[in-house]
Parts: sequence; structure tokens; C-alpha cells
Amino acid sequence: MFIMRVSIVILLTVVYVAVSGQERSAIIIPAMMFGDRSRTGTPFSKDPHVIRFQGKYLMYYSVQPYSDKSNPVKGWGIGIAMSNDLINWEKIGEITPSEDYESKGLCAPCARLIDGTIHLFYQTYGNGKNDAICHAWSSDGIYFTRDPSNPVFHPEGAWTCGRAIDAEDIKNILVKNPNLDFGYIRKWLGEFSQIPESKDALSVFEKILKDIQDK
Repeated sequence: MFIMRVSIVILLTVVYVAVSGQERSAIIIPAMMFGDRSRTGTPFSKDPHVIRFQGKYLMYYSVQPYSDKSNPVKGWGIGIAMSNDLINWEKIGEITPSEDYESKGLCAPCARLIDGTIHLFYQTYGNGKNDAICHAWSSDGIYFTRDPSNPVFHPEGAWTCGRAIDAEDIKNILVKNPNLDFGYIRKWLGEFSQIPESKDALSVFEKILKDIQDK
């Protein structure tokens, strides 16, 4: 297990610019406060997803392939970092390919805590139109068990290129963006629900929205 002292992914720092001795304006500069250097020496952490778990915060993120081509771990992976305050972070592990369907890499994690278990949805990488969404779970947030039915989602039909990437929790999207045009979303999902395979799309959306509003 390797430890790396780091800080949160994006923190906005206000820098005041003085011109001719007078403060004229405030420029908001995004400061990179988290960067995983373990694979290439350059700070890199993509697609972060943070959850609160057992009194601490866990962040799952994409890490690029090792620059050292002799490293036995190939392709993209998922890094895991821990924090007590959302500012100071320690890298505590990685999820690396272990099954044939993810042998070229895995990335873009989305984590959900359900009844004390962390469920992680992620995509395979490097397979073009055959990339798909996979599922794994963990009781400690570090060691994950793959779903035996993986990949759990791969689109089919003439309407799609076949590739499924960047899984996201729709509930998180709705909570983070309360000003979304729900009327437009209902219209779009209503049309999408005419497809037999997606007939419950609108009703599932309404249930999720109601759960959020009730809280």
C-alpha cells in the first residue's frame, strides 16, 4: 500500500491583483490541490467521485497508464484516496485490471454507498465500441469484488455506436443541478420510454426526483 500526501481535486483560490498600488479586481484561479504522481511522475487525477464512508471521505478517480512500459500493470486504472477534511488526502490504493474484459484498462468510477457497502460502477477502456459499464462492491472501500455478470451494461441497437462510458449516478446529477429543466427532461424521457427496453425510464426518473424533493 502506498501513501501520498495530497489535497482536494479542485479548490478555487482568490488572488487579488494590484495595479499601480491599488486593488482592482479579484481573479479566481483554480488551484490543482490533488494530483497522483505515482504512475508517471506528473500529477494526474481524472473523473473524481467522492463519498463519505465510515467517518471519512473516499475519492475514486482515473489514473493513466504507467510511463514505465515494463510495469506489469497495463492500461488505465482507478486510484483511491482518503481524507478526513476534504482538503488533505492520502492515496491508499488502486483498482487495477483483473478480468479479461478489463485487461486493457478501467476508469471513470462512480461510487454509491448502499446499506454499508460501496458499489462502484466503472467503464472498461481501450476496446473501442466494445467498451462497457462494469460493477464491483466493497465493504472497506479498498478491496472490490467484481460482479459475476460483468459487463452489466452495453448498449445495443442501430441507434448506438455500441460503446458505454462514464457511468454516473443520476441522483447525484439532480442534487448538484437543482435548476435543470425538468420539463425538457420529462419530454425527452417520455419519448425514450416508447422503446420497449426503456419503457420505465420516465417512471424511474420521477421516483428519483420525488425521493430528492421529499428530503
